[in-house]
Amino acid sequence: TIDDSCKILGKAAEGELQDLIPILGISPGTLMIGERLTTADGDEALVDYIAEVLYQLQERGLASQVSRIDFSDPSAVKVAYGSGKYTFNLGGSSSVEYKFGMIVSVMSQLKEGDVGIIDVSDGTTAHFSPN
Repeated sequence: TIDDSCKILGKAAEGELQDLIPILGISPGTLMIGERLTTADGDEALVDYIAEVLYQLQERGLASQVSRIDFSDPSAVKVAYGSGKYTFNLGGSSSVEYKFGMIVSVMSQLKEGDVGIIDVSDGTTAHFSPN
């Protein structure tokens, strides 16, 4: 488990797994409790991006509804939100705070039954595509 700054907290117990957000698509390096996450290839920029996404999710009160974050392609990061209700297409690591501001703004305008993709990948505009 890691916190929103990518600091290693320890191994999750079985009962804790449902409360954690799986992060897909990264190959962790050596995991030392109390140290910052590293990737197998030493990609500090990716770790910084992960930390910024986790921080924004936490700060904006979205983290509890996230079911997974996919970093398989760091230039096309996707966040599954609300038990499949929305997918956030974040794109690359630029303007993360602004992108999350746009996501929150779009979500405030959606209706109860809306399901789809909120795409903020270009960093300047937000688009909602219903499923």
